[in-house]
Amino acid sequence: LNGIISMVDHGLNDCFSGFGETTIFWCDGLDYYHQYYDVDKVHYGKLNFTPSDPNNAASVVNELSLLLTGGRLNSNSRNIISSAFQDAGDSSDGLRLAQKLIAASPEFHSTSTFDATSVDRPEMKTPPPSDKRYKAVVFMFLDGGSDSHNMLVPHSGCSDSGDKKNIVRSL
Repeated sequence: LNGIISMVDHGLNDCFSGFGETTIFWCDGLDYYHQYYDVDKVHYGKLNFTPSDPNNAASVVNELSLLLTGGRLNSNSRNIISSAFQDAGDSSDGLRLAQKLIAASPEFHSTSTFDATSVDRPEMKTPPPSDKRYKAVVFMFLDGGSDSHNMLVPHSGCSDSGDKKNIVRSL
């Protein structure tokens, strides 16, 4: 979803979790990005959809629904998105907002008819505890933030009880 929202706002590029060649989560801040770069030249492509009647919210949402969900967007979602389009200010801001809202809808993420319901899902029952021991492999991808410097250290049940770690840290 981040990539699609980035594509709507910035075109196909690397910045802001876009779908470019690499993924850069932040490009020196949005203000900096727009101030120092020609936004029309720092992407590999951009969305150029022009609705047939760009000032008619219902028409825009219907066209986007057909293009992005195969016409499956339910009437409640259409009304919410049309209202957001009208509140956005101008038609270009409304169009971008409508594209992002439709991309966040269940109909966009499914390949068949989505059947909305107001019934809550049943509460999950907690399984009875087991007296069997288990081991888990936990993989944390920290993407360059703090992926070193002893962020994860052994706590208990390790073969050396942390003695090696304490010796290395004291050097």
